[in-house]
Amino acid sequence: MSIRTAIGGLNAAQTDLSTTANNIANASTSGFKSSRTEFADLFTAGSAGVEPGAGVRVSGVVQNFSQGDLAATGNSLDLGVNGNGFFMVRTGDGSNAYTRAGAFQLDREGFLANGSGDRLQTYKYVDGRFETGVPTTLQVARTSPAQATSNVELAFNLPASGATQPAVAFDPTRPESYNFSSATTVYDSQGGAHVATVYLVKQAAENTWKQYLYIGGSGTGNNVQATGTGATGAGTVADPYATTLTFDGNGVITQPTLTAPTGGKVSYSAYDPTTTGANPITLSIDLASTTQLGRAFNVSSVDQNGYSSGSFIGLSVDNQGVIRGSYTNGREIELGKVALANFAVPRALNVRGNSTWTETFGSGAALLGSAGSGGLGEIRSGVLESSNVDITEQLVNMITAQRNFQANAKVVSTADQLAQSIINLR
Repeated sequence: MSIRTAIGGLNAAQTDLSTTANNIANASTSGFKSSRTEFADLFTAGSAGVEPGAGVRVSGVVQNFSQGDLAATGNSLDLGVNGNGFFMVRTGDGSNAYTRAGAFQLDREGFLANGSGDRLQTYKYVDGRFETGVPTTLQVARTSPAQATSNVELAFNLPASGATQPAVAFDPTRPESYNFSSATTVYDSQGGAHVATVYLVKQAAENTWKQYLYIGGSGTGNNVQATGTGATGAGTVADPYATTLTFDGNGVITQPTLTAPTGGKVSYSAYDPTTTGANPITLSIDLASTTQLGRAFNVSSVDQNGYSSGSFIGLSVDNQGVIRGSYTNGREIELGKVALANFAVPRALNVRGNSTWTETFGSGAALLGSAGSGGLGEIRSGVLESSNVDITEQLVNMITAQRNFQANAKVVSTADQLAQSIINLR
């Protein structure tokens, strides 16, 4: 009986030593969680108080999910969770797994994946919001398509005094025929760039100016006539391409009106870049912030909503897990948001290997959410979570397991000597 009891102790000590060895071996494995061996004593049914016990058994090998240190790597796609939560990844067989190791990279198809090919799950960005329902695999577009300019916000000040009406009729090729001008770049549907120039001409009437719009360069016949609701005060037959601007005594623009339906905007007829094959450019210029005050002419801001096509540069991830793509056209696009998962009983997760786990009945279903909400931690970019193995603690555990093994081996040796003595009785 004592030999069998000691053999059970040997097996338990061996399991404990194997657990410790595995911890030490993975001391540098990103996202690794250390384990400990738990034991339970054995008693034969009905033997309590009669026999000393039947030995020991391993009741479980339990993982410790405490936070590991976040070590800086400088790679923006290395991610760490500062707090609770797991990254959710889709494995090659289509099942879900969970990990704390956030060493991701773009694969050849543009998916964010780890070294094992498991793809990161994210929430899609659609119509200005994240669809936080079922996470999906994110595929990064290698190009950003062009967008034609449709709106230009132009804010400038016209001098309330000092400017006089030019003596000659407006001609964009003659600087003496206008008072001021301002140019910006607009884009057609194919991403082609065109120079749009606004010319401003003082009128004899008080607080009144005329505005002309040319696209593609002065004097090339590409002047664009004001149309629609934003064209209140458009020029006469003799001057068809002029838009009249008026201001009140406080220097606030009154034409085009700031109220609906104009809203301070001037709409223009479509300009057709016939030499490129792109769709016509239809512009609306927002002049709501334009003033006529007692200071020199100056342009305070110019903004337009078009851009050319661009090639992919790189990705960035913020603390809420929002993934943004940068492109050569200056665009920074929100592509998705990292999905995090948590469990009621993380220690009951099934170890899959490669620092990943799968859910079990004991762990409960994955509780999905976003970083910084619902008890989930924040995401840190450019770091990896180190193993939470404490080498000093593991070396002490190793010594303890070794002594337990030696002690049980000694019991086997002693029991064998006793049995031999009994056999040798005459």
